Amino acid sequence: MNRPNDPWDALLGRYLAGQMNADDRRMLNERLRHDPAARRDFAEMLNVDSALAVAAAGTREERLARAIRNKRLTWIGATIATALILIFTLGWWVMQEDRAPFATVITSQGTEWSGPTAVRGKMQHIQTGAVGFQTATGNRVIVEGPATFRFTSAQELRLDHGRVLAMVSPEGKGFTVVTPAGKIVDHGTEFGVDVDADGSAEVQVYLGAVVITPKRQGSHRSLTKGEALTMPGDGSPPGAVTSGRRQFFTQPQTVQQLRNTMDQQAPVSAAPDTPSPRTAHGDFCNLGNGAGLPGIVYDFKQDPQKRDIPFDAESYFQKVKALGAAGFPTGEVQGYFQVPPLQRRFAYLAMPVEEADLAPWTLGAEQSMQPTGWVAHYSGVVTPPTSGEWRFVGYFDDALAVYINGHPVLDGSRDEMINAGEPRPDPTLRQPFGTQTVLNGKAYAGKWVALNGPTRIDIVVGERVGSQMGGLLMVENRRTAYNVRSDGSPILPPFVTRRLSTEDRAHIKAFSESRDGFQLEWQNLPVFRLDDSTPAPAATSSK
Repeated sequence: MNRPNDPWDALLGRYLAGQMNADDRRMLNERLRHDPAARRDFAEMLNVDSALAVAAAGTREERLARAIRNKRLTWIGATIATALILIFTLGWWVMQEDRAPFATVITSQGTEWSGPTAVRGKMQHIQTGAVGFQTATGNRVIVEGPATFRFTSAQELRLDHGRVLAMVSPEGKGFTVVTPAGKIVDHGTEFGVDVDADGSAEVQVYLGAVVITPKRQGSHRSLTKGEALTMPGDGSPPGAVTSGRRQFFTQPQTVQQLRNTMDQQAPVSAAPDTPSPRTAHGDFCNLGNGAGLPGIVYDFKQDPQKRDIPFDAESYFQKVKALGAAGFPTGEVQGYFQVPPLQRRFAYLAMPVEEADLAPWTLGAEQSMQPTGWVAHYSGVVTPPTSGEWRFVGYFDDALAVYINGHPVLDGSRDEMINAGEPRPDPTLRQPFGTQTVLNGKAYAGKWVALNGPTRIDIVVGERVGSQMGGLLMVENRRTAYNVRSDGSPILPPFVTRRLSTEDRAHIKAFSESRDGFQLEWQNLPVFRLDDSTPAPAATSSK
């Protein structure tokens, strides 16, 4: 207990004597709410007072008075105990809500999001559109409405209904989506989950792998990239593993735009041994701030309404060649699907060889297209850093071509494209460049071109069909002395169309020094300044 003459003792004395006024009651409540020692004192006082009352009880009147007093004390004690429990419970929930959130809203589209910007444990609802979250462990999650869901932790999402795209960071490996039909555990991946009103759940894996555990029947199932599986809502065993469907989300372009926005606003760092295709290979299709040569990606397998159209891989090179020779006329390309986002930028091309199936992720279009059968066309007016004779050198599996003022100056495709079938082929478009292997093929040098000011340039990069893609585009000035390799070929810089960031330069350096890349000049990088407002004069060429 407190020492004698303490105001706290006086307050307790007035409580026992039944002489408390409104101020006394307020002071008592405040002290009990905030002072653990006071709560112990108060409980001890009640016990002692009850014991004294028992000892003093000797007459019928005393026993009656004791019973009345004990009843009053019991009621008061129970009331205070209940109040304290409520106070502590409320305080606990307040402290819980004040703690770090499980996930934070990064962006949204097509919806009037009425929920909090930071979520922690509560059920949330989306009627239309989609909302993008980033968890405390670095995972990114897009929820497409209508949906009912809640984050039970930074590593677990309960999805009662709706569709989710989960992009898991290395730090967040093991992220789990719990559905009425079972749970899906990430093993380092990107995957989608679609839960219907009957509780059935379809899982589709875009990258990596997941492990699926049905709620009632069936053993663990593993899914890898490109595979899909449905868990019935009635508890029956899952169906067979199938190929993923193209139209997984009902609003694919909305989901894609959110995905690309989140890549720019909150990029996820990749593990060194599993680089993200978006961060490691997005340099020739930059989705960023409008810097670099503008371009459009065409999908030869779909019409503008995203309906499948016949695609002949054997005629792919002829089709790209014809479009390039005609300058990609509007009438010719209107029959193909233009892959969103339409605003793309070519900053530089230094892409290690990867699986061709990664093309949709490289292009920021995994919800809009399937791999292969696409071409990216970049076009604009650039001014060289110095006037003089320049030539382009490069390689891409499958297609790479450069045009100056509408005329081809380089064919760096894996197989001959521009000269194919020509009665008078131009050998200067595809000259041998050293003897070393470049990625999974050979680099080629184009013709020398005099660039003396603003010049129209077109660059074509594409994938026909196959298991791999990757390549690079370099530039050489005739008057510049470059370091050379053991085979005598010059070590050239990449062709660059904007001022590069520290991260860009680090990527080029890593590509140059990696055994999976190709040696480049990465310190002195000439920048071909973009100037779309200036008309392009004619260029002269020399062999």
